[in-house]
Amino acid sequence: MKLLNVGAGSIRPQGEAWWNMDQLHWQLPVGSPERRKLDAEPRYREHDITKGLPFKDDDFDGVLFAHCLE
Repeated sequence: MKLLNVGAGSIRPQGEAWWNMDQLHWQLPVGSPERRKLDAEPRYREHDITKGLPFKDDDFDGVLFAHCLE
């Protein structure tokens, strides 16, 4: 199973199934513990969702899209 969490923010499930995507780098100071942790996450993708998704159709079995459009 492969799951995509769009607009992940601070809720980024870890594990083989999850891919997390958001635009967090500009919010986190370079060298901060939060940014280093984010950079170390193997399944985090920095991306602007207004440009579309950087994945092929049918790449995921499910998508979590919570609290993205407030």
